[in-house]
Amino acid sequence: MFSPLALLPASWRYWLDDHATFLQRLLIIPAVLLVSFVLAPRSGSNITRLIVALPFLYLAMTTLSRWPALGLIGLVVASISFQQEIVHVLGLTTLLTLGLAGLWLLDMIVRQGRIEILPLRPFLPFFLLIVIGLLSIGTAQFPYFPVSPAPIDAQFGGLLIIVVAFLVFLLAAHQITSVAWLKWLTFVFVGIGGSYLILRYIPGTGRLQSQLISWQVLNNTMFWCWLAAMAFSQGLFNKQLAPYWRGTLIVVALAVLFKTYTDTTDWVSGWLPASVALVAIVWIARPRLAYVLTLVGGFVVATQMTAILENLIYVGDNVYSETTRLEAWRIIFEITSVNPLLGTGFANYSFYTPLFPILGWYVQFNSHNNYVDIIAQTGILGLLCLLWLYAEIGRVGWRLYLMVRDEDDWFVRAYVYGVLGGFVATVMSGMLGDWVLPYVYNITIRGMRASMLPWLFLGGLLAIEQILIRQRVKHAKQDRVAA
Repeated sequence: MFSPLALLPASWRYWLDDHATFLQRLLIIPAVLLVSFVLAPRSGSNITRLIVALPFLYLAMTTLSRWPALGLIGLVVASISFQQEIVHVLGLTTLLTLGLAGLWLLDMIVRQGRIEILPLRPFLPFFLLIVIGLLSIGTAQFPYFPVSPAPIDAQFGGLLIIVVAFLVFLLAAHQITSVAWLKWLTFVFVGIGGSYLILRYIPGTGRLQSQLISWQVLNNTMFWCWLAAMAFSQGLFNKQLAPYWRGTLIVVALAVLFKTYTDTTDWVSGWLPASVALVAIVWIARPRLAYVLTLVGGFVVATQMTAILENLIYVGDNVYSETTRLEAWRIIFEITSVNPLLGTGFANYSFYTPLFPILGWYVQFNSHNNYVDIIAQTGILGLLCLLWLYAEIGRVGWRLYLMVRDEDDWFVRAYVYGVLGGFVATVMSGMLGDWVLPYVYNITIRGMRASMLPWLFLGGLLAIEQILIRQRVKHAKQDRVAA
């Protein structure tokens, strides 16, 4: 385990240990001033506001150094509800995530005296995906085609999206140290989403609705998918909640399906992932009931196939969208063949597509598919890392599924069921669009406002495992002492 302080003389290390909290707070002040100087607009009024805000920023940072999980809750609230981007190029979620990661690193170096990362298996493929992405940027500078590639800031922006997802995943796994924090995180998220759905049916609340949730979040299927999954699982399986609250949560989940279907029936990415999440949760938690429901549902689908296709799938421009997407994938695979192992680098393939006509048109386009994007940008190696990551998360989920069946904490059971259902839907939604890891020229880096949700809750899954392991080790020690 690497400790930067190990390079210092022993007497210096002892002094730093005694004054760690003071030094941490002292270092935060120039850090805040530096960030303020870089980010401040060049107008007197805004600089004045920023100077006035500095004490509050300092207070917030010192608070987060003591309760880091508060930062994750703040990340959820700000990403969903705050309308302004502050730094438009980076996006609010990216800026906050980098700030939280920086504070965490500072805390480890100054207060703990060491950089300590849990040796959890899902971290390795995620980290390797970032490394492969960096290599792909390097190889993408070769002139594969007689046109200029994407601007270098767009290329690194594509890499930054994966870095932000990794940091959210990492922070959640390390900073959620108790079930209580996970409860706050879950119910704050569900509370915001549920409040929005309720307000939709109250006349005269349009302005409040627009202030409650950003339009970028409302247009991202990850928000609806995870809202349905977490509300449904807690409402159905958390017996520690009062019946009124359980019923309310189930209504919220069903309201997600109603909203996404009735508002935009042709938006398959809206209602299908949320539906898959709920079906997966029932299969995971109550397989016998799910088997019966699947038989009934299969019979209905078989007898009403034509009507379902006409009213749910092939509506709006979905037929045209299906045709163009298949052709787009074929062309993108042809482009990627110049470097199948590492791809053409982030964002570059959009600049190469005009060289290949799609249905007779020479235009820029993107794949609307996370897996095609990963292959195009980071090659086969990048796709293998992503699939490896999914497999490792699945392994953790399976272990937790076996552990929580005898768990007395019903919130933990419901959380695991909900996250596993959301995970299944997330993997599937990658086929419908770049919802999981946004493409820089489609959903863009600002789409991380909602696309960070799966990585946040999946990181909470790793945190749950560590919490349960610690609890069981503690109980085992107590039993040995008692014996």
